[in-house]
Amino acid sequence: MSPTAQKVARTGELVANAMNVASLVVGQYYMAEVDAKLEQLQAGVDKVIEFQETQFKSKILSLIPKVGRITKFNIEIMENDEIRQRSLDSLVRYEDEAIELLQQVNSLLENLITSNFKTNYAKYKEVIFEVEKLTIFQQYLISIMEEIARLTYLLNRGKVSSEYCYSSLGNYLEQSNTVRDKLAQWHNNQSRQLGIQIQKSRITKKGFEGAVFYLPGMVQNDLKYKKMNKDIVDRIKKQSVNKLHFSNTTDNVFERELQILVHNGKYYYLND
Repeated sequence: MSPTAQKVARTGELVANAMNVASLVVGQYYMAEVDAKLEQLQAGVDKVIEFQETQFKSKILSLIPKVGRITKFNIEIMENDEIRQRSLDSLVRYEDEAIELLQQVNSLLENLITSNFKTNYAKYKEVIFEVEKLTIFQQYLISIMEEIARLTYLLNRGKVSSEYCYSSLGNYLEQSNTVRDKLAQWHNNQSRQLGIQIQKSRITKKGFEGAVFYLPGMVQNDLKYKKMNKDIVDRIKKQSVNKLHFSNTTDNVFERELQILVHNGKYYYLND
């Protein structure tokens, strides 16, 4: 090989090595972020109030550390292609588990509001608390799927697009928000049926109390209503407008210009 050819070969090798180091460092940086997010989710699920469907809490609690195990050993995984591929295979299984749980939660939520289309105020309040528990689990599962999508993109080291990695999340996010739209409509229906004025935090008096104040209410309209508990009002408002969303924080990070700091033989990703 001529000196010129050798020089070109060495240059190509140096570039390839530099790109490989860059992808490793960037991947490890963002996997540490995922690890921190998963720890927050773990702490949050631990605080969720127990309710009838306790299997959801236990299954979510078991899913988070399985995903988190990949972030704990990010250096070994990112530097070993065989382990990296096995981790990607595991993420597919974990995503399937999260999807199955999310579909169950969405189904329970939809059935809950459908079976209580017309109800009294006491029952309405009970359902509001049940709905809140389900929407909390819904949010956690979407968050877990978001971190799985991030890890999938990072472990592929930019070889597949972030759009591809987040595609399942986008589909199931849309399905979940459709259920939340139905939830908002359900609250609107209950307000009409029960005579609730949510912005004024009051409800029409019913039964004997309503009969007693019927005529006085003709003269002074406020007498037809009674104040609602602030906690109930806040929950209704939150459930009526609270859409799910996600943020693709790793969007094409492997394609951006990078700043890598080398210190004492270690590489550090400088993220502005």
